[in-house]
Amino acid sequence: MSYAVTCPNDVHEIKDVLFDLWNRNFDRNWCDWYDWMFEGNPYGPVSNWLVETDRGEVVGSTGLMPRDMRIGNRMRRVGQAIHINVNKEHRTASPALQLQRALTNTVRENGMALVCGVTETAVAVFQRAGYRLLGNVERWIKPLHTEYKLRNRIRNTFVRKLASWSIDQGLRLRSAETYYRRQPGHKVEITDSFDERFDRLWETVAPMFPILGDRTRTFLDWRFSQKPKTECRVMSASDSHGNLTGYLVFSSFRDTRDNVDYLGIHDVVYADAGVLHTLLAEFCRHAHSTTAHAVSLLYFGNDRVTAALRRFGFFQRPYTWKVLVYANPTEPGDEKQMLLDRGNWHLTEAELQL
Repeated sequence: MSYAVTCPNDVHEIKDVLFDLWNRNFDRNWCDWYDWMFEGNPYGPVSNWLVETDRGEVVGSTGLMPRDMRIGNRMRRVGQAIHINVNKEHRTASPALQLQRALTNTVRENGMALVCGVTETAVAVFQRAGYRLLGNVERWIKPLHTEYKLRNRIRNTFVRKLASWSIDQGLRLRSAETYYRRQPGHKVEITDSFDERFDRLWETVAPMFPILGDRTRTFLDWRFSQKPKTECRVMSASDSHGNLTGYLVFSSFRDTRDNVDYLGIHDVVYADAGVLHTLLAEFCRHAHSTTAHAVSLLYFGNDRVTAALRRFGFFQRPYTWKVLVYANPTEPGDEKQMLLDRGNWHLTEAELQL
């Protein structure tokens, strides 16, 4: 059987086709996020490709979401490959590979610096289409109230609570927030929105990261405030002059598979290592005051962040998502090398889990 790929100009004409494919091939109901992702994206419309059989049956699709990213000392337009899916009966390499090759071909034409892909199952397809594998996304967990870990090991409730209390105290004694003291004049607050201070913070922090996706107020508001079925809060840190020096976005959620309540850190940006320490210390103290069992974080990037997480009692857990990048062939060689170094990146759920 042969396949052909098309790129419709008007996504509204294929909306029902996309919904049918997503409902067939994804466990998550992406249809609820359509308006937010496809029509609300502040960087422009999402491009879509369909793959059809020689009988005209649409059996798969993928999308390219544009966004802005600072690479080195320049703001660049980049893309994120999203929603690659092929109907089960057509999951040979050919349809998925044709979709990705059609997508990457447009990168040369539209001047994007790169396309980033985050996938669990399509790594081989991405690599055959010219992407380079950068590495695994890391999942970090900080236990807060460990009784949930003992449910299947200690049946007696009293003994289980006593054992978990002892473990909890031991973990706190080893964690850096226990010994943290806020600097005089500095302020930490929790709010529900982003204001103009976040634009000024972006101008300050962007040059400090070799590769960092746009974190202007416009992006943050779209990503965390406007996204359907999302209720995020913002912890921000300010210096003695009232200047914003960093922030952390978080929310609470339940893993229904294990009946575990989490506080999830979805994004963190900071002016320097001291601010990162402050944000993690303040957030961990806040987390201890809640009923959450643990804190969770997905991260891909530099060792500074992961070293800080370890100091605050986070443990790395197995995770199967991988990050790949397709660099525009016209990019200079030194910039391509920058893109291939994991230590230059700072990816959080702001990008990893749209």
